[in-house]
Amino acid sequence: MGKGAKSTVHHCPMKSKGGCRPALGGPKNRRYCSTHQTFCATPSCKHIFPFLKTTDVCNSCGSFHEDNIKAQKEKEAEEKYANSKKK
Repeated sequence: MGKGAKSTVHHCPMKSKGGCRPALGGPKNRRYCSTHQTFCATPSCKHIFPFLKTTDVCNSCGSFHEDNIKAQKEKEAEEKYANSKKK
């Protein structure tokens, strides 16, 4: 039986970076790291697992968090392309 002390073991893929904050959340009150992970914010999406804020997209609906680096780069590239077409 456990000693009742909080465990420092968690499954955040970015735990080596540090700054993790264990939390409960999402549709089924799952454990996740609120610093590095998020749940899909789309109301119609039924995806119940957390994904990384900076690199992943929702497997179910394809939405992403505003901190997603890949999505930001793609958006900037599209804007540059659109601006070059206008000129």
